[in-house]
This record gives sequence, structure tokens and C-alpha cells, in this order.
Amino acid sequence: MRAVLTLPSGATLTSGDSPAALGSIGGGTYSEATWIIVFEKNGTHTLRFDASGNDSNGLPCSASKSATIQVGKGFQPSLFNEAFYIVLVVTCLAVLLVLFVVASQRRREKKQGFKEKLS
Repeated sequence: MRAVLTLPSGATLTSGDSPAALGSIGGGTYSEATWIIVFEKNGTHTLRFDASGNDSNGLPCSASKSATIQVGKGFQPSLFNEAFYIVLVVTCLAVLLVLFVVASQRRREKKQGFKEKLS
């Protein structure tokens, strides 16, 4: 089996081979190809992957897949990043609330102590 990566214009393969030799792949197993790609411009880019070869019976087989990715300014934060910021904001609000309650309690205690001194 072999895997072929088709790059859009403005993209350069900096690591990995295309086509990449995947060797024999038996039933219920898999093989991987790893590529590192550098893009000249930010934006949305589409990559195409094609794998072809012969199955365990010697018959030709193939599979294809395309993937669209965001590079640079078009990058959207992952749900994990958004959740992290939400937790951070909630934590900061909780800390501020605790500080407010402590400050209010100290004011009450000072006020109470002042009233006791006057009596």
C-alpha cells in the first residue's frame, strides 16, 4: 500500500514522503503516514489523501479522503480553549466574591468593635 498527499498551492511538504510506503496491511490492522506541511498564507486550505494498493487477496483497492484546515488568522479556538477561559472567568469571579465577603465581614467586625468601645 502507498499513501499520496496532494497539497494546495502555497503549501510545502517539509517532512515525510509523498507517496509514502505503508507496506502490507492485513485485515483489522492499519498503517500510518506522517507529514509536516508549511503554508505560505493564512486561510482555509484543503488537503487530499489517497491510499492505494492490493488487498490480502491481491485485488486492487483504494481509499480517498479530503480534510479542510484553518491556518493563521482563520484559526478558531478549540472547545477546550473556550472552556478553559470560561473556567478562568468563573474562578476569577469566585475569588472576587470571596474577597468582597471577607471585606464586608471585616467592616462589620470593625463597626461592631467601634460600637462596643463607645458603650
